[in-house]
Amino acid sequence: NGEENTEKSDKSDLESGEPGTGTKVGSDRSTEASTGVPFPSPIGASSVVANPGSQGSSAPPKKSAAIRANVGQISLASLLDHWVSQSLLGLALVVTLLLPDLWVIFNPAEDHDIIMNLILVFFFAVFTIEIIVTSIVQREYVRSAFFWMDIVGTLSIIIDLTWTA
Repeated sequence: NGEENTEKSDKSDLESGEPGTGTKVGSDRSTEASTGVPFPSPIGASSVVANPGSQGSSAPPKKSAAIRANVGQISLASLLDHWVSQSLLGLALVVTLLLPDLWVIFNPAEDHDIIMNLILVFFFAVFTIEIIVTSIVQREYVRSAFFWMDIVGTLSIIIDLTWTA
């Protein structure tokens, strides 16, 4: 009785791409939950190729590092292009451009300059991270004029710091 269940499990695993999932190798479904509800294949799963030496084995095909990196780039790109991210970066740009001038107009006490400096340093870090992420996601960005404009704009924040005056 116990041997029959083991044999059925092994046959099921051979027919499926992954042990215990019940999906067939090459099917459009990448996995099935314990409820039996199929999930769609992840991005790039159709391009996954099994290792040539593993033909006939029950091991699932392994994703290459390039496919995993591509999926990571897609999620970074979608995060960077999301309207919330773009709105926050736009707000950061407006604050960074106007804050030093408004600071001069409203003329707070000099001991409050640390507040402006910390805000500008924070946005300097935000823009630096944005440049790095965009360079990773969009290979052509580094060779564009936008890259150099972003670099010059980000570095110009240093000029507005009272520490450098």
